[in-house]
Amino acid sequence: MNEHDCLHEKDFGTVFTKIDNLIETVEAQTKVITDLVTFQTSIQAINGYKDKEKFNAKQRAGIIMSGILGISSITVTIILKFV
Repeated sequence: MNEHDCLHEKDFGTVFTKIDNLIETVEAQTKVITDLVTFQTSIQAINGYKDKEKFNAKQRAGIIMSGILGISSITVTIILKFV
């Protein structure tokens, strides 16, 4: 008997199963990519917030140091005037 090149129902079932598996794989990869992008965006937002907080902490430290130096200079001036 010679083999012929016609398609049977089982061949269509195999093709549709492979297409379905391919679609599931692509959907899973899309989900992973979406999760990675979300994670990266979250990390950037957190780092931006941390940088802003560092800047605010530096500003507060500068203000406190200026206050301490100002009070120290006034104290030294008062002490020297009375001595």
